[in-house]
Amino acid sequence: NTDSGTSTSGTATVLKDTAKAFTINNFVGKVLTIANEVKYIIANDADEIFVGERFDTEPSATAYTVNPSAPEFFLANGTNFYKCDATTLTRLDNSTFAYAFDGVEQHIGRLFGWIDDRIHWSDLGVGEHYSRNSFLSVGEGIQRVKSLGDVLVIYTAYRTLALRGDSPEKFELITVLDLGTTAPKAVANYRGLYQLFLNEEFGVIILTKDKLRVERGEPVSVTEGYLNDD
Repeated sequence: NTDSGTSTSGTATVLKDTAKAFTINNFVGKVLTIANEVKYIIANDADEIFVGERFDTEPSATAYTVNPSAPEFFLANGTNFYKCDATTLTRLDNSTFAYAFDGVEQHIGRLFGWIDDRIHWSDLGVGEHYSRNSFLSVGEGIQRVKSLGDVLVIYTAYRTLALRGDSPEKFELITVLDLGTTAPKAVANYRGLYQLFLNEEFGVIILTKDKLRVERGEPVSVTEGYLNDD
């Protein structure tokens, strides 16, 4: 623990501990753990800690700890959802804050997980905590989700969608192609500029970042020659 104590009051995104004299902004980038919730710290003053996402339960007279953010990775296989911090493998889908995702993808400081037709996003900087109602439905079963720059691309069997925006308040979900994939493992990024996927009718489809910013765009190319030339 970097620090610990008991909160004296709290709001939706602020914990206050009047018994403390914190060094200002000393906790930025660390995580706050309180009442089984883990929140990413964006600022602190002498007796208040500010977190990036709302508490499910506002903290008052509750024990807490401040910890460094541990390097960790996440696994999802449709049945279980795990976190590993290099020493311990922890199952997360049996908690009240996570689900047994079909798959997960990191994007803009969050972890996105999908189940059936829903795409869920974690709290900022905390891949294990999914707040209530933090999801969107795309109306069809999701095959794969993959980040490309500042856009999260969502594939169903019949459509390609783009989730744009850098925070839930700004998220915008649009359909960019009336083509999808039933080969989720074939989705791949190339040079950080293109995303390729396999469509049963047209073969290899190539998307660019620019096309993902335009509603109802067209694929750059579906030809073998394009790949060879580039």
